[in-house]
Amino acid sequence: MAQLNNITVVPRWERPSAADDVYLEMYYMKSGAMTDVFALSSVYVFHDTTNGDSSVWLNSTGTSPHFGTVESTKYKDAEMVFNNLQLVDWDKTTRSVLQVTDPNQPEFDTTNFKESTETNSASGIFRISEGHYGVVLRPSTNFWNFDQIPKTDETGNTIDITAVSSNTASSVTSYFDVWTVQDAQDDKPRTIIHSFTLYGAGFSNIVSLTEPIIVNTRHTLVQKYVNRGSLEKLQIKTDYVVINRNIGQDIKNIFKDGILEGAAIRIIKLSDRVSTGLPFELIKDWADTKPAILTDSADTILYNWETSGLDTGTYQVQVSSTVLDNRIMSDPFHVILR
Repeated sequence: MAQLNNITVVPRWERPSAADDVYLEMYYMKSGAMTDVFALSSVYVFHDTTNGDSSVWLNSTGTSPHFGTVESTKYKDAEMVFNNLQLVDWDKTTRSVLQVTDPNQPEFDTTNFKESTETNSASGIFRISEGHYGVVLRPSTNFWNFDQIPKTDETGNTIDITAVSSNTASSVTSYFDVWTVQDAQDDKPRTIIHSFTLYGAGFSNIVSLTEPIIVNTRHTLVQKYVNRGSLEKLQIKTDYVVINRNIGQDIKNIFKDGILEGAAIRIIKLSDRVSTGLPFELIKDWADTKPAILTDSADTILYNWETSGLDTGTYQVQVSSTVLDNRIMSDPFHVILR
């Protein structure tokens, strides 16, 4: 599980069903660094009807200024569309809608994601951090598709802003999420395409066993040395071993998907003086790191550790997490800040 604005969502790799709030993320890297795009206009969700060929949803006319973006004739075929819109009052009787594409504008704030299924919240695009964006596919929610809304202007042309569509991604099958981005002001829009699968509602994360399952969980810190002054992404790998002899491989395969929840890290600095004073100094407590923890599909735990201003020496890193019905406290790991 993951959280967006303190609301629990299900990442794409955790076998989500159509009944879940499915968290679709996109990380944008340029020259090896996380970078914000100049514009992020929309995210389309299409049913994979072509066994992995997403090009059927794109404009394939090489001379078209829209080459490589979503084909206009396919707008209506989307299962769900995400875009950030702003309603504007030209006067007391006429309203217009503007599309907000700059990810640094307030419409992209994660605080706009609410428990309710209000249209702007349910179909919004959110900036998690620099170069990191997310949308949440919610069951049966409504959305506005800016590409299909009749345009209006200050001359008084009206618009039916109540015309919405509904999320129809409910089949147990695979889908594409098509992100339309613009890298720089003078660049043409282009698409970034990822995929995900929805599993059977109510059974996507459920198994039936005839005996209690016994799972050994082992965490391993990748880093041994960190250079002082660096912003280091600590990586803690997670390995699972199912001890039960009578559990088949099909059940064990579930552990290839993410099952770890509630990860947090504590960092302390061990004292160089063992005879006087406190034996350690608390650098980051569990509650400090938990909101910033990321996990990937292999349950690798990631945390950006800012070492500027810290003293060199030996630090101790420990992980707390929940796996199934177990609270796991890892062995303490030592890392040298030099």
